[in-house]
Amino acid sequence: VFGKGPYQTAPAQIKDIPDLFGGVLQNPAVSCSGSCIYSADGEMTDTADALFDGNPETEWIPFAPMASQTILMDLKKEKTVCGIRITPGKNAVLPPYRIEGSAASSGWTILADSTLREPSVTEKNGFREISETFSGNYRYIKLLWLGAESNTSVKTIAEIALYAEENG
Repeated sequence: VFGKGPYQTAPAQIKDIPDLFGGVLQNPAVSCSGSCIYSADGEMTDTADALFDGNPETEWIPFAPMASQTILMDLKKEKTVCGIRITPGKNAVLPPYRIEGSAASSGWTILADSTLREPSVTEKNGFREISETFSGNYRYIKLLWLGAESNTSVKTIAEIALYAEENG
């Protein structure tokens, strides 16, 4: 499902994507802005743990879908980053996004930007997957999950898989 606002991308072509990127699947430290939810009894829960838990049934849930959210992944040291796979939630729209990398959390480099070109999207096990291949030495990877068309849009993320190699 794709939105139709001024910040939305055109539907992507479903393409064959290799099952594996170069490098090794990473488990970065994650911090997010805009992803806490409240239960009926008022308890706050941060859903960032769902991004790398290996279970696509649990989802990162942003609040205020028309706003942009930032997911910052820290690899703990500089590595050669090979690619990323983002699995939106089952009923989620695909908002525009930008992925940036940095060696020192400043001087960010744009690695992928769906506002400039259509993302590579495929389907696997009932989920859509966005795949971006890139190469560079970075410690930090930032995913900017940009605003959806309306506040009723669902823009959850079921999983993120980040691949990198140790610098030798």
